[in-house]
Amino acid sequence: MMPAHVLQMSAPVQEARPVAKAAQKTPVALPNEREISVSLANGLVWTNPTTKVYHKGGEFYGRTKNGTFMTEAEAIRRYYRPSPEVMRARG
Repeated sequence: MMPAHVLQMSAPVQEARPVAKAAQKTPVALPNEREISVSLANGLVWTNPTTKVYHKGGEFYGRTKNGTFMTEAEAIRRYYRPSPEVMRARG
C-alpha cells in the first residue's frame, strides 16, 4: 500500500499566462497625389525596401505598400537597384 501523501498528489497547477494580442500592423499611408507630384518634380525616386528597387516614375512610383522617397544617389548608396523601367530608359 502507498503512503497517503502520494495518493493525494495531483497534477501540478500551471499559472495562467496573459494571452498576447496578435501583432497588428499599422496600415501604411501611401503618399497622396500632391506628394507624388512634388517628389517627382524634385527628382526624387520611390524606393521599395522589400524588393530593394527604386522607381523614377511609372505605375509603381509612390504606389507600393512600403516605400520612401529619396534621392537617386541615396538609393544607390543604400544598395537599391533601378527598376526595369529605369533600365529601359537608360538604353
